[in-house]
Amino acid sequence: MIDGRLEFPLPVLTADTDYLFIETTDTFEGSFKIKNTGGSTLSGKILSRARALTFSPDKWEGNEQTVTYRYNPSLADGLKPGETLETYAYICSNGGEKKLPVTVKLTKMAITSPEGWVIANIRDFYDYALEYPAQARRLFTDGEFYMLLLATGYPYMEAYEMLHKDPNRERSMDNFFILSGLKKKTGFNLQTHLIEYLRKPNETSPVYGNFLIRKTDGGFFETPVQTLNNEPWLTLSTERLISNDFNEASAAVINFSIDPLQIEGRYAKETVIIGAELELDGGNAVDIVFRREIPLSFRLKREGYAFEDKGFIEVINNTGEDIVVEVFCKDSFIRFAARKYLIGAAYDIPFDVRLSGFMAAQLLFRKLPTDTGDGFADERVTKTAEEYPLGRWQLDADGRWRSSGDRLIGVEEFVQMYKQNPGAMQKLFRECSRATVYNYRDHVRLADALCREGVLPKTYMAIPPAGNSEEVWDDISRMRTLNTTQSRRRQHLHVCPLQLDIVERVIHKYSSPGETVGDFFAGLMTVPVMAVRMGRKGWGCELNTDYFRDGVGYLEAEEAQREMPTLFDLVG
Repeated sequence: MIDGRLEFPLPVLTADTDYLFIETTDTFEGSFKIKNTGGSTLSGKILSRARALTFSPDKWEGNEQTVTYRYNPSLADGLKPGETLETYAYICSNGGEKKLPVTVKLTKMAITSPEGWVIANIRDFYDYALEYPAQARRLFTDGEFYMLLLATGYPYMEAYEMLHKDPNRERSMDNFFILSGLKKKTGFNLQTHLIEYLRKPNETSPVYGNFLIRKTDGGFFETPVQTLNNEPWLTLSTERLISNDFNEASAAVINFSIDPLQIEGRYAKETVIIGAELELDGGNAVDIVFRREIPLSFRLKREGYAFEDKGFIEVINNTGEDIVVEVFCKDSFIRFAARKYLIGAAYDIPFDVRLSGFMAAQLLFRKLPTDTGDGFADERVTKTAEEYPLGRWQLDADGRWRSSGDRLIGVEEFVQMYKQNPGAMQKLFRECSRATVYNYRDHVRLADALCREGVLPKTYMAIPPAGNSEEVWDDISRMRTLNTTQSRRRQHLHVCPLQLDIVERVIHKYSSPGETVGDFFAGLMTVPVMAVRMGRKGWGCELNTDYFRDGVGYLEAEEAQREMPTLFDLVG
């Protein structure tokens, strides 16, 4: 239009295509041309009905214009690979309008990596990641992989969109595989659970050590490394273990150092935990133990000695220096050749066992006479025939004296009898412990003798001391628990089983038949089971599902046993 007058001839819209066909697996770009085949100047705009299809420029003014169109599958709501989209684009201008049909077909796809791998599904991608982890991490955030997930109908697209935004690509891809069910969370195994060091008493130089941890697979790994008690004498090389700490064999080394100057006494222990907290079975922990040797240790080379004998005291010197040891014995029949000895690393101090004439007289139950030439006492012992009858004199005059039997059992006799009947000997030991003054050394000597014979159990105390108070129950059977039944059934054992003897006595003492007995921390339902067995009502609650399930089974069995009719019920 010039000066308000129409310009002739008018512009005429012409496009070099009447139809757009797009077949792609990814973002697609194409172009077409718009021309003015009339007069004046052509201007207009292009409208798209599909959000995934855009035009550039979408507005123009000129008699010849190249228009670029772009299709982005990630913006195509609901369109899946293998499906076709039919839509339109409209070209509006002062030279006329044109309706441009558009067909978009998303083809099924596969990705070919630079290494020649063909990735058509998630399993292929997982195998590719195991072989080429760095390349897989780059592909994981690529738009082509996004299209592959769409093509395979991946059900967790929202989760993937969150994961691929994580800057830690190794972690995000590992979580992606776990979510997809292709792998489990990466675990670890410790090569050892106990490390011990034994040092000289005066040694103060630092101790350096390490232990090995191995991953269960090549997945992402990140966990804290900490100590249980924060002991100052132990220093760890790291507070966190990550994937980069592991070598090609999926193994990592945790180094530590021990400062003996910060340890008081001869013994110290610290626990290193791999993870946020200590597991119940201690499978994620390493105990580090530091010991100092005893500065001096003394030991008799043997225990028994004859009337006139020789012996040695073995001395071990762990101080690292020569020292002087002074020896003495309050009993005169033990005699040393010297009073002081210079001890190096080790030395055997000799001594003689010499019983004097007076000691011999005591052993024969005779008084010491003034004149030992004839062996008769100064004041002879005389008895009447009534006090000392002939029969007793004959027995005493014979040298083969025997005990009447009313005496304490010797250690060796106790061990042999324990082998034959452990229960009876445990009962006998408790009775003896109540009736006599307790002797700790004799108790230890008896336990050591049982151990040497291989009959001392490791899971419970064989010969416990008896208590002299009625408030202490020393006859409780520690092995009589529901764990015994759990073991026979090969079921999970309770970590701290409650003894049936204790429960039975408490229920009998503090409740009556028909009343309700409850336990808020029931475990295997020991208390409710005994309550039902003793004619009460049992009630309990427990957080552990395994214990709860097994406990309910015991209760059902106990209730069925109680309600089972007897022969007399059937006859009646």
